[in-house]
Amino acid sequence: MSLNKISKEDENFLKEFLKEFYRQIIKIENYTKYENILMEWIKEFFNYNEKDLKKILKLMEDHEEKENWFSSLIGFFYEYGINNNDDDDDDDIIIDKNKSFKLYLLSINNYENDKNNKKLISIYQLLNIIISKYLLSFYYYKDILYKRNIIIKEFKSLENTHVMSYN
Repeated sequence: MSLNKISKEDENFLKEFLKEFYRQIIKIENYTKYENILMEWIKEFFNYNEKDLKKILKLMEDHEEKENWFSSLIGFFYEYGINNNDDDDDDDIIIDKNKSFKLYLLSINNYENDKNNKKLISIYQLLNIIISKYLLSFYYYKDILYKRNIIIKEFKSLENTHVMSYN
């Protein structure tokens, strides 16, 4: 299922990374800190596995199943600029919100637009679609998530306010 230049070890790492990212995103309870939670987890995961972010991003982008399996992860990398090597050179950081948005939609649209088949070819495709939907919802509703506490406080302050209505 992979290109010849991707080793079996790298292929397995990519699959494991996708599965673990899915597990992390499902476990998140504090949505206002999801960015930090996921970025810290990715850094720890890559450090623990002694992998290079840029190399893995390149492997995902070159993979023949990149649209079906890895578009959500690639999009996350581009949305948050975590594709650098943790060096102090800010020129390596690439943040591209438009590209991430398109990548989130890619696997979802590919699946939805395939009216003839509309079947999943692998568990990795399903994981990618689920991750894409989560990340897309964060993309759209981030402002609401961050301002949720402010909105709650506003409503609580209105609890004791008397409203009069006239006929």
